[in-house]
Amino acid sequence: TNAPVFRPEREAQVLRSVAERNPGPLLSADIQLIFREIMSACRALERRVVVAFLGPIGTFSEQAVYQQFGHAIEALPCVS
Repeated sequence: TNAPVFRPEREAQVLRSVAERNPGPLLSADIQLIFREIMSACRALERRVVVAFLGPIGTFSEQAVYQQFGHAIEALPCVS
């Protein structure tokens, strides 16, 4: 349908919803982490997402990329 693969507003809505519906015993943050990885894997099925980040591998920038997009991406370190 040529719709965007990454829709951050929709993903945020899903993450809020699963946190609100979580009866436990898992923490809501843990449930959100699981769902973020599921959404990342689903995005990768449609099209592999490449995300550039500033700095070498192992920096906080790289960590932020995975926290935002999940691990089913191609992280691209950039010097500038």
